[in-house]
Amino acid sequence: YEVTVAVREQLRKGASQIKITVGGGVSTIYDPLDVMQYSVEEIEAAVNSAKDWGTYVAAHVYTSEGVRRAVEAGVKSIEHANLLDEETVKFIAGYEDVWICITPFGVGPGNPAGTPQQEADRKLIAQGTANLYTWAKKYGLKNIAWGSDVLFNPQNTKNQSLMIAGLTPWLSSFEILKMITYDNAQLLAMSGNRNPYKGKLGVIEEGAFADILLFNGNLLENIGLVENPQENIHLIMKNGRIVKHVMN
Repeated sequence: YEVTVAVREQLRKGASQIKITVGGGVSTIYDPLDVMQYSVEEIEAAVNSAKDWGTYVAAHVYTSEGVRRAVEAGVKSIEHANLLDEETVKFIAGYEDVWICITPFGVGPGNPAGTPQQEADRKLIAQGTANLYTWAKKYGLKNIAWGSDVLFNPQNTKNQSLMIAGLTPWLSSFEILKMITYDNAQLLAMSGNRNPYKGKLGVIEEGAFADILLFNGNLLENIGLVENPQENIHLIMKNGRIVKHVMN
């Protein structure tokens, strides 16, 4: 009952989708990485309430047990998932409407120091990143989104570009660009009528919502150009307005 009330309250406040915490994490010492935090019934309550509003539920979860519980209960987007085993990746591949929004921890700059347990958890998650991308390719997962988990600190937003460029061991430049633009947009569009953007996302065409970045170079040949946006981005158009234009 409490989950149903909480989800409905957030939707009435204008939420476009719902995110729940099915398992533990690293950011707080009171939230052990290995624990489970929602029962099947609680997840289903969140999913059904969101579905009544025409949208979906995403779940923060790292472990195979937690991911299987979330997916079987109707969650449509798995956030993180870095500790999945191979069988669970194969299991997810059987669901055409389930996404994995991978956060590539271990790629790019390191995280701030924490407790010994937090440091051990971060190392474990970083090791799982390579496995997750490798198995996702092996089993042909098509619904892969990208998230950085860089938040609350505007000075660190530049690190997102380093994380993007660091995906080349597993993905081609085209796959990376498609994932961070078009694919991410398709996931967000699953919010249906709750979506605050009423035009198309992730494409450049008339009537679409698109911020346009023009690089001084070919990203398909050198994805590393994203690592230095100050020098390499010559045009930024946001909401139809040019906010940066470098004249050659």
